[in-house]
Parts: sequence; structure tokens; C-alpha cells
Amino acid sequence: MKKILIFAVIAVILTLSINSCTPEPGGNEEEGNFWAQNTVTDKFYKFYADKLYENAHCTVWVERNSNVTSATAEKIGNEYSTQIRPKMVSAFGWTASNTDTMSYADTLGDGDGKLCILLLDIKDDYEEGVNDSYVAGYFYAVDFFNDFQVMSEGVRSNERDMIYIDTYPGLDNADDPDVMAGVFRTLAHEMQHLMNFVTTAAIRSNVNENGQITDLFPMDTWIDEGLSSAAEYIYNSVHPPIRWHWYNSNGGGEGRINKGNNFFVWGNYKNEMYAILDDYATVYLFFQWLRLQSGVNSSKIYKDIMVSSDSDYKAVTSSASSNIENGYNTWEKLLGDWLSANFINNTSGRYGYMNDSTLKQIKAPYAPKASSIWLSPGEGVYSYADNSTFPSQSGNIRYAGLSSSGRKGTIANGETLLSFNVNPTKTGNSENATMTNNTPPAPPSPNINIAGSRSADGIQKFKGPFPIGAEGIIRNIRDLDLTGISMRGILPEAINE
Repeated sequence: MKKILIFAVIAVILTLSINSCTPEPGGNEEEGNFWAQNTVTDKFYKFYADKLYENAHCTVWVERNSNVTSATAEKIGNEYSTQIRPKMVSAFGWTASNTDTMSYADTLGDGDGKLCILLLDIKDDYEEGVNDSYVAGYFYAVDFFNDFQVMSEGVRSNERDMIYIDTYPGLDNADDPDVMAGVFRTLAHEMQHLMNFVTTAAIRSNVNENGQITDLFPMDTWIDEGLSSAAEYIYNSVHPPIRWHWYNSNGGGEGRINKGNNFFVWGNYKNEMYAILDDYATVYLFFQWLRLQSGVNSSKIYKDIMVSSDSDYKAVTSSASSNIENGYNTWEKLLGDWLSANFINNTSGRYGYMNDSTLKQIKAPYAPKASSIWLSPGEGVYSYADNSTFPSQSGNIRYAGLSSSGRKGTIANGETLLSFNVNPTKTGNSENATMTNNTPPAPPSPNINIAGSRSADGIQKFKGPFPIGAEGIIRNIRDLDLTGISMRGILPEAINE
């Protein structure tokens, strides 16, 4: 599995620290030293950054010699304060009698009352035309710990509540509105990660008699990424084509969605360059389906998931059960209905995206011709039926017949067999699922204009760069011996949703 960094904190012994150490100044308070991690080598390096903008809610620091102007820094800072921050707090935030989500994050960070936004060229393996995926931004939970306590483990902390945003290629043309829109979406995405982590500290944790955190139980990566993908839509109410059209076209033929890959076992095909984009596409669609099923314009289900005491699939099933008509009390039912919706896509009801103007175009790609396929937990595939026999259930593998009229326990000629693994344990083994062994129909021609070229088989391919997060790339925090380290902050009093 690909390494997961940001939210996998285990058995951390935390004590109250009154220190508030920030990166040592580089001459005056408008410049400073920062640590960042090379996402290819895992090594940390120090560099200078200058504070180019500040307002009541954030400071914007820019890596020296990055060619980012003060005007761009101001544009990002203003967008964060006036649009991103209020929308994220409304959708995902909580309040307690003595604090709220972002105030608590500041308490765990540097206590200056402002989020630090650091613009830098994140060192990844992006190479135009060779590997078009790049790390667009990240949030690093270790920045909430004291640097001198973690440096022995080979990591470094900036001791701030902060978010990292890429400048190349992420901010390569700041005059392009589409480029800036992508930066803003990334900032919203990473802000949810930060809010999710501090919510874990506030809710999904153990505390001692002094109210100090002793253990953290972070959310599964797929849930955290799903909420961050939802944050992108909450920010500007636009469905990014790199998410939904990537799904429909199986990544322009470069993904493995048609072979079942999805978000549940995050990053499990690390040797395939673009498989991580399958994870982002499918988790985006799943969390949009949850929203649409719970009330189209309501994001309440997201907040319910965020503040759940559960950190695994039960946080989602319990929230779906209370927010969606007829409820979902099992992972099997929830997963099966979403997988069915991706193929049937009715204009109303659970087997579709409620006639959303964009997502009504979702159509799951058929799997290649085969008699069986190995599916990891959460994965599902679609095979074309031609007088095929309906398979018998075995282990965690389930089957459903899909047609325009809905879902059933049989399949007829011209219908579709859905085969899927309902194991709710993401570390579970792959299991062999039956398919129809028929040649699937040719995929429909794409009906939107996506930058890129058409392949010989008529599938429209994407042209990069493709933004991804660093969660599956940089060092797993589980690798660290964090016993005895300090984290600033006292657990807030009871949280009111």
C-alpha cells in the first residue's frame, strides 16, 4: 500500500506544552526558515520564505525565489478569508463552550490567531509528459508537535497551524483564472484535512485526568479524503472534470476503475502511475452521492461524519442512516446502492445522482472480458450479460443484476452483472468474484471537451498536470516513535454540532 501520512497517529502520549516555538527568524518577522519534506526521498530540508500578505485570518508565506508576487499572495489570502474559510467552517466546523475548530487548531499550533499558508515548490516526481501527477498541497499533522521532540525520528516540525500549497506546476500561471481556481480548491481540500485532524484530537481521542490528550484515533484515509473532495465542491459548486470524467473514461484508458479500483483501500496500486487518480475520482463521486441522497443542497451529512466518534466506515453508515430516507445501517447496503447508482443513474431515487446537471452523465465503465476477477474490499466491477447464469454468493462477494429499471437478483440478456466485495475491513484479503465472460459493448463517445488527445480506440485522454495530495506519498506517521512527545492544547469541552 502507498504510504499514508497525515492522519495515521497512534498511541501518542501527549502532554500540555506552554511553549510556542515558531521557525527561527531570518532577519525580521517578515521572513523565516521553514521545513518541508521531499515527497520522493522523504528527507526534510530547510528554506527561507517571506511573508507577503497578512489579514485577520491568515498569513501567506512564499518560498524565496519562487516568482510568486505579493499580488498573488494577497489574492490567495483574501479568497481564504472571504470565501474558503467561512464555507469550510460552516460545512465541517464545530463549536464548544470554550473554542471552535479553527481556534482549537490555532491553540495546537502557534497561537497567533491565524492560519499559515505556505506557498512553495513541493518536491515531487512531477515531469511534464512523463509523470503528470503532482502534489498540489498538503497538511502535515507533525507541525502541531514540538520540533526538538520529533527531530530524532528524522522529521521536522514548523510548530504552526499551517497548509502547504504548491507553486510549480500548481501556481505556474497565476494570471489564469482556472489555475487560481485550482489553487483555491486545493486550499479548501487541505483545510478540511486540518480540521479533520484537530477534530480527531477533540473527539476521537483519549484524555487523562487533566484533560490532556493521550491517544488519537484518526479517521480512515478514504473518509478523510472523501470529506476533502467534498470540500472542493462546497467551495465553488463545480464538479471538476478530472474527477467525474476520469471515472467515466477510466482515466482515458490509463486507470483501473474498470477493474474495480476505488477509494476504500486507498493507494493500493502504488506501482501504477495514475491509479491514485482512480481513488480521488471514486471518493469524490461517493461523497457527492451521499450529499445528493441526503438532500441535494445539504452538507449536514458531512458534518455528522466529521464529528462522529467512529473513525471507520461506521462513521459513514451511521450518518447515512440518519440523513438519507430509508437509511443505511450496513456497509454492504450502502456500497451496493452506490455501485448500482453509478451504472443505472436514474434521475431520482437511490440508484442515481438526483438528476444533477453534471453527474447525471456518470456511467460506470465495463470490465474487460473475463470469467472472474480478484476484488479488494470495497471494489466492484460490471460485466455484460448474455444468457449468463446468476452467480452464487461466496464469502464477502455479492452480486446484483442491473438494468434501466433498477437492481435485482437475476440477470437477463443485455443486462449487467455487478460483482462486488462487501468486506468492511479495508485490510482484508482480495476475493475472487465471478463475471459473465462476455465482451462488453464499446464505450460511448465523450460528450465534453477535455484538453488532450484522442487515442486510436476513440477514448478521450486527459492532459496533465493532475493534482493529488501528499497523503499517500510522504512518510507514514505510524513509522515514528512518538511516545512522550508534546502537543499543545487542552481538550475542549463538549462539542455542539
